[in-house]
Amino acid sequence: QQDVINELAGHELSHLWWGNNQINPDDRDGSAMLTETMAMYTEMMLLKKMYGKEKMLDRIKMHLDIYSFSKGFSIEQPLYKVQAGETHISYSKGAVVMYLLSELIGEQKLNEVLRNFMEKNKYPNPKPVSTDFLDELYRSTNPSLHPKLDTLFKTTEPLSVE
Repeated sequence: QQDVINELAGHELSHLWWGNNQINPDDRDGSAMLTETMAMYTEMMLLKKMYGKEKMLDRIKMHLDIYSFSKGFSIEQPLYKVQAGETHISYSKGAVVMYLLSELIGEQKLNEVLRNFMEKNKYPNPKPVSTDFLDELYRSTNPSLHPKLDTLFKTTEPLSVE
């Protein structure tokens, strides 16, 4: 009952923007946030467009469970410092954080942030790092939201989805 083909295709095609063709992140701490987390967000938005918000929320909750279960087996890193091998953070926590971010600031505002980030960091511009995305996010949002943004991206505090 899961549309694996479209999910995988959506995720892999999103890498044309996030991490392969449009932007090529600097290989430092956090680079997986700019590739896998962004691809997961794109995948979740495609799922939402194809099957509705409830189906997407089911998947977000599944990723929250994966992240919560897996974090006890490794040293926990904030999302903006995630390493390539920490898939429970870059994929699962990343999907949850980006969903929560879209609810916090609105999907349209998040799309604007992503568009601005890509325009400023796509090839042949210098390779971006995760804090370049955060800088764009902070620049585009009300300062009253910045502590919540810090919690999502810069801490290891527990997450919840209602």
